[in-house]
Amino acid sequence: MLRAKQAKHANGHVSARDRLTDEFVGRTDLSGKLGSLAAPLANKLVGEPGSAGRKVLERSRGSRASAFSTRTPSSASPPG
Repeated sequence: MLRAKQAKHANGHVSARDRLTDEFVGRTDLSGKLGSLAAPLANKLVGEPGSAGRKVLERSRGSRASAFSTRTPSSASPPG
């Protein structure tokens, strides 16, 4: 796969989309920074179970809010 991609690059038979994708995937530090900056916004948009952003996300994924619990097993208090 890498040899085929290298041959395409050498021959100049690479689309702009492929060049852009390769460039972005190669910059892991940049994608990490962008993800860190976007996380608070994403959390705010989908944080509330009845919010519009949450509904859009649920519909696009084919899930529903009642299928998930906000508590995870690690955060649940032990019985007793």
